[in-house]
Amino acid sequence: MLAYGLPPLFGSLASGAPRFAAIALIACAIAFAFWAKRTLGSAFTPFPRPVESGQLAVTGPFAFVRHPIYTSMVAMCASWAWLWQSEVGAGCAVVLFAFFDQKARREERWLAEAYAGYGEYRARVKRLVPWIY
Repeated sequence: MLAYGLPPLFGSLASGAPRFAAIALIACAIAFAFWAKRTLGSAFTPFPRPVESGQLAVTGPFAFVRHPIYTSMVAMCASWAWLWQSEVGAGCAVVLFAFFDQKARREERWLAEAYAGYGEYRARVKRLVPWIY
């Protein structure tokens, strides 16, 4: 993926505390994504439409954001850019955030059609950034 390939080309590897902090954030983002996948169980799909046999996930990472896998992907990209001290990588993270925000908006229309409680859940939990957005 371009967002992960460009930072090493247009940056230099961080040293000291920033390097370890970026690596720790990457690890946390990966763990958050796996937690979300596990929470979804058999309802996990790479496609944006919910599966017919699925249930609305509101626990685990879904209690913090409505789209934790998208949040994880953006966090990994931003942390990778920080690790490589890459402005190009930071720009890629912004573009990735905008892409997942638009994808989530479309997906939420399908989720609202599939799950009666989605409106209340959407009002209570932020889309991509916990407690903020």
